[in-house]
Amino acid sequence: LLDLFDSPNQYMTKFALLYCTAYSMEAVGEAVWWCDFEGESKSIWYWPRSWIKPMTVDGVAYARWKVQIPGVPDDFPTIDGRDVVNFRYPNPADPTRSHSPTQSLSRAINTDDQIQESQLASMKNAVRPSLAVVVGDVLPNPAGGQMRPELTSEQRKQIIAALRMAYRGAMHNGDPIILDGMISDVKPVFPSPAELDHQGSSNLTKSRIYNGYGTSPIVAGQTEGANRASSSTSRQMLVICMAMPRSMAWRRARGSRTPSTAHIMRPTVEATLYEYRSSSASDRM
Repeated sequence: LLDLFDSPNQYMTKFALLYCTAYSMEAVGEAVWWCDFEGESKSIWYWPRSWIKPMTVDGVAYARWKVQIPGVPDDFPTIDGRDVVNFRYPNPADPTRSHSPTQSLSRAINTDDQIQESQLASMKNAVRPSLAVVVGDVLPNPAGGQMRPELTSEQRKQIIAALRMAYRGAMHNGDPIILDGMISDVKPVFPSPAELDHQGSSNLTKSRIYNGYGTSPIVAGQTEGANRASSSTSRQMLVICMAMPRSMAWRRARGSRTPSTAHIMRPTVEATLYEYRSSSASDRM
């Protein structure tokens, strides 16, 4: 069985199998393995939850599973429930269904997505000039009143190009600009993007998402504000609050033909716990 996990099927490696399983549980609350142990070419297949549907036969729930892969005909043979391992997070509101952390965090995730959309739209649509160039003086208008000279599109481009050539770049920082009959004034324009406190709201939604998944920014690689104590605690909490409960859930997801996968995960988890306990003991010393 250990050799089979190293190469579960012709498309996946052990890493891909475990990664897809963990990802599916966090995203939709369930993950499904089809264990084909018949014949010489034994294999373990990860299937997206939408590809397979449990069936109740003679009052027995999950007795068989219906394959509903896109493109597969409806009369495709059903699969014996003993050949399927179903990993799931229980739903307290409905014991027959699952519930994922992503579902609980849907509002925070959607809020963060809308913040990014708003920032992208602001960057695409905003107009942020740095200078306002006043060209010419106010002249009498033959029709009455006063007016400034109206430039053509080509004249505007020529003036902008000339100003860039003469004053753009670090070498011309602080250089004086001459105001004459052509350019009567130059006024700085300070951009003020109309953002609804994107930075503050982004930090709030990020914190909610991290807490919902039971992780911390330090575990995800954020080093700002981190120290040895907080890093050690974050790693330890990741193992205790994330790895161990999921290992126990995998251990209890048994099929009559498939032994527990906990004996594969347990050595890694126990070794990690030992490492963290040892490092904590050395820190105290």
